[in-house]
Amino acid sequence: MFFLDKDYYRKQPILSFVSHSIISLINLNPDWNVTVYNDTMIDRVIQKAGEVGIISKEEVDVLIGVEGEEGGQKQTAHIVERSDIARLLLMYTEGGIYLDVDRLVSKKFADFITQSTRLCLPTHFDINFAQDIMCSSRGNEMFQSIIQRASKIRMESERRKGWIKVGVLFDMGPSVYNSQILMNVFGMDSEAYHRHRDKAFFAQARDAIAASQGTIITKLESNYCNDTLVLDDSFPVCPPREELYDRYGMTPWDEEVNALWESEPK
Repeated sequence: MFFLDKDYYRKQPILSFVSHSIISLINLNPDWNVTVYNDTMIDRVIQKAGEVGIISKEEVDVLIGVEGEEGGQKQTAHIVERSDIARLLLMYTEGGIYLDVDRLVSKKFADFITQSTRLCLPTHFDINFAQDIMCSSRGNEMFQSIIQRASKIRMESERRKGWIKVGVLFDMGPSVYNSQILMNVFGMDSEAYHRHRDKAFFAQARDAIAASQGTIITKLESNYCNDTLVLDDSFPVCPPREELYDRYGMTPWDEEVNALWESEPK
């Protein structure tokens, strides 16, 4: 998860949503090491990847910035861009399970993760493979290919005050993630990817994944409050996420990026 340190939650009045998401995740999985990443920790993941050569040092500078001349403020990429690449790097270098902070949790990981599980590929409706929940064994070459493709786009793109355009951010996120899954798991090139983005394909993809007998696991996810990979269908009342967003100042990132691009000259 990418948010404030988990100890912070224990010291705050617990919001209904928080108690059913991160606190529930921690309590249900005492044998798992749950790490909640703040901005500094995210930047350290990126920096370490540059040190070992997974991404270039030039890309590290683009993402986390370099100190300006005479102590000027450094320009960093938007936190969405940094957290997007950090979660991919963590999946590749460490493996494990990643969840967005606003995912409700009522299942133990042991309910769906087995000794043979190597990859999670739940789908967001029948639209694409979901990115707000990931799991993988360490060293998965599919994640390496996603990182490399996103890096190529990143290093060829224009920025203003360190921030890239919304459309490019989306391309490096869902578009690259899905195209590389289809290429690595299903053997489809980019043209086939666009041809097969329909309901029939994703239903067939889930059936094919189910035949892996747990090596790859999947789930049709249609709503954060419905039956999902980490949430059973007996969940009583769906707490509103807006309460969480308001408390911690979480705002739509696309509006923020668009506003900067509209206000800054070329």
